[in-house]
Amino acid sequence: MITLTKYVIAMSIFILTANGCGYGDVSGTGKYSYTHTGEPLSDDGASKLDGKSNKKEIDVSKIIGKNIREIKKILGPGEVTYQATSEQVKEGITSSIHYVGNQFSLDIDYYDATSKIESMYYGPDASEVKDYKILVTASNLSENDKRYVIKPQAVLNKPGEYASIKIIPNE
Repeated sequence: MITLTKYVIAMSIFILTANGCGYGDVSGTGKYSYTHTGEPLSDDGASKLDGKSNKKEIDVSKIIGKNIREIKKILGPGEVTYQATSEQVKEGITSSIHYVGNQFSLDIDYYDATSKIESMYYGPDASEVKDYKILVTASNLSENDKRYVIKPQAVLNKPGEYASIKIIPNE
């Protein structure tokens, strides 16, 4: 019985943590308040956030215009979340790779045949944000940059909240 109780307590803590109660959330409310430290961006494609973690935020501006092979050299291998089969590649289906920063993550959809980036999604790890411009700032992007288009991705069942921004490279 004691072993079962320990297991239940451990799983409860894991579930609470994974659901945004303190996981990647600086306020503990499930909402993000991003403040950039003003430190210059580093050469490794990342920016320090607020010293709360050893992880750095992903500097998306450093990878704009690059293909997936070049991005992997900058950000590392990432976690492949979907690998298109050879038949799917022929039909133009993209593969996906996932990168995790301090509070935000980046998902990249790319074409295996050409290594070209189709689109990227940048968003919080455990919650939504009320102002998508927080994501624009955290990713080190600008809505006025002609190299890409930014499209806020709203949460369907929560009006006024955003799950991510979609970044579409211009060719």
